[in-house]
Amino acid sequence: LRQDLAALPPRASVLCHRDLHEGQILIDRGGAGLLDFDTLRWGDVALDLGNLQAHLVLAGLRSGRSLAAYATAAERSLPSVPLARIALWRRAALLRLAMIYALTAEPRATITALIDEAA
Repeated sequence: LRQDLAALPPRASVLCHRDLHEGQILIDRGGAGLLDFDTLRWGDVALDLGNLQAHLVLAGLRSGRSLAAYATAAERSLPSVPLARIALWRRAALLRLAMIYALTAEPRATITALIDEAA
């Protein structure tokens, strides 16, 4: 994964949330907003999309439902971003989540599923 991330072709940087997940998004009366900008930095737009998808995978594992449609919608919202690039950042975020939750009471099956999804 480290080698794959290092081999990504450069892209123009954009402002990235860098902690984008479903809990950071507020939806009200047809509008949407974001919370928690303490990690805001210039970076790869695919990082935010991959991180959001990884968190949706985790939410799906916890709820027993597939959130694949939401992940697909996130990918399609920026058609200029290659899907493979988003998938690579999703893998990185899945492994980060697995490491974080391995130190908690999260069920071992969830941790294993995150790692398997990242493979």
